[in-house]
Amino acid sequence: MTSSGTPLDIAIAYKILRWKPVARIRQHFSQFQNYHVIIEQDQKIEYLVTNEGHWYHAMHQAFTIDQASMDYRFDLIRPNDTVLDIGACIGGFTIPAAARCKRVLAFEPVFTDELARNVDKNHMLDKVAISNKALSGDHKPVDIIWGDRRVVAPTITFVEMIENNNVSFLKCDCEGACWTINPNDIATIRHLEMELHRMGPNWKKGYERLMDTLKKTHDIELIPADDDMVFGILHAEMK
Repeated sequence: MTSSGTPLDIAIAYKILRWKPVARIRQHFSQFQNYHVIIEQDQKIEYLVTNEGHWYHAMHQAFTIDQASMDYRFDLIRPNDTVLDIGACIGGFTIPAAARCKRVLAFEPVFTDELARNVDKNHMLDKVAISNKALSGDHKPVDIIWGDRRVVAPTITFVEMIENNNVSFLKCDCEGACWTINPNDIATIRHLEMELHRMGPNWKKGYERLMDTLKKTHDIELIPADDDMVFGILHAEMK
């Protein structure tokens, strides 16, 4: 196994990996100069390595690593926190969070295998519990289409996710499924990092209920997003 620690421009790195189009990759990785990119051959699997030393299987969802670093406030994670990551994807939030806290509960219905591979590569299987269940208001399986993937995923409610787990930090990015959560259940968690989507038939009502509830219990900051489907990133700390 060999690797080079030389920082590479992300476009060049992806050219080596024969990923195209380069312009789109460069756009997604607008902040990737903050990372060391290492291309390593490990049983024919290539990896990216961040400047924190976290390894990720190089695949088309790798842009979410950088996205997480820009969107979420890792510095507010405490060593004794139990972190709930809903919509963990390939681990762009899960893995840096696990390096900072006691435990992570990671739910990811589409990229479960890639998430598990990355968690294992970073020797964090003892700190990260992975589930392929999707968030839902009931227990009916959901049919999820994401790019060229289609899965029928088992589901779990938010109350079941947090039950007996003492969750103190929530990150949620689940394409509108967050509107199935009772805001009073979210309000029990110390810190919240949520990507809020314009998805689902009741998203406007869900947003109003969430804000009305949290303004009583948390200090709230909503960062607007320049996206048709995402209207903001919510940061909230319990008062």
